[in-house]
Amino acid sequence: MIWRRTTKLFASRFDLHTADGTYRFYLSPPGTDAPPPAPDLLHTLSKSLDHMSVFGLLDGAVGAIGDAAGAAADALSLPGAVTQLRAGNRNEEILRAFIAGSSEPSPRAPTSSRPPEHLYTRGDEETLGTAASFGPHGGVVACAHTDGTIRLWNCGRGTPVRTVKPLRGNHGDIEGVEFSSDGRKLLIFDESDTVHLHDVLSGDVLASLHHDDEVVGASMDNLGEWAVTICEDLRTRVWNLSRRRVVRELESAGDQSVTFSPATQRFAVVGTEGLFSYSGPTDPQPAWNEEVGETPVHSVAMSRKDRIAVGDIEGNIHVFEPDLHRRIGHVSHDSCVKSIAFHPEGNLIAAGDREGNIIGWNLSSGGKEFHIDIGHVVSGLAWSPRGDLMAAACPDGLLVWKVRDTGHAH
Repeated sequence: MIWRRTTKLFASRFDLHTADGTYRFYLSPPGTDAPPPAPDLLHTLSKSLDHMSVFGLLDGAVGAIGDAAGAAADALSLPGAVTQLRAGNRNEEILRAFIAGSSEPSPRAPTSSRPPEHLYTRGDEETLGTAASFGPHGGVVACAHTDGTIRLWNCGRGTPVRTVKPLRGNHGDIEGVEFSSDGRKLLIFDESDTVHLHDVLSGDVLASLHHDDEVVGASMDNLGEWAVTICEDLRTRVWNLSRRRVVRELESAGDQSVTFSPATQRFAVVGTEGLFSYSGPTDPQPAWNEEVGETPVHSVAMSRKDRIAVGDIEGNIHVFEPDLHRRIGHVSHDSCVKSIAFHPEGNLIAAGDREGNIIGWNLSSGGKEFHIDIGHVVSGLAWSPRGDLMAAACPDGLLVWKVRDTGHAH
């Protein structure tokens, strides 16, 4: 089901059909003095709806109240709603309504039940894959390796394009790689105290961002103007890339991972204390800080609309809507979530865990779109710009799948 806010929710109604009955809801504007929801209603809905929908419907939502006599005759038509009340359920008209979501219609959920088609695996026994990133035009995919190299491959054929050789002074594994929005630069960090910006064609180092201790996370904004780095010295730094200078330092709450939005200059940082923050490069303070829980959070992803997905070491994945300052969904794996990636349309996330499971989660329903078991820890995940390819970095190297008929909204 899809729940969305709209200015047309005055005195309108919709009916929710569940396995236990049909419920009629009357929707009024925010600010209506609605009493708290009846506990028996919450209990019934929590049994009847999937976990993702329960969060979307009940967690921090807008209250509304109405009655059959006062409801408008012209019912509002919502995606997933049925405007015909089944006879005999008058007693179920609890007159409480909760609705959540963004102000824009959600993208259509993927409609195909066909699993992704494995296209190729690229790697060797000498080195392991640690991170993956698609070029912005969809023709090239990069995989970082434990031998300190970045290997670039043609997406469609899986043929080698070039290798960015080990960095001078490299101290170990390459931990992360990202393309710039023009596809000409790579942001790379390893087990050293330096983050490097490389020219894709020549392999030359264009810039080096030096730190006082080992770097554990780094990300670059969509315009290539800013970078955020996380260091073991308990400082998270915001860099102006054109000036190669730190413009802001944030105290780290055990920060472990950072990512920029694909479409804005906002970024999210997560850490071992179960916290995340959402901010912009020049914001004096984070726009939003949120406690996910007491469990360390190790992975984070952002959609084009700045939705945030975070994964913790117990396998929980929480989805947040920054504009509404609240959580809108929750799904879970059986082991530590090591990597998350939003599909370009934002209606799907792929999540990989320590045990080798890659699950595609439908954010409208909370259900699984696909499940792949690669048998190894999934260190990195990425979607191609069109959303038709998915890549994973793992001990085997780089794995790429074709994802068909995902039913994107255009």
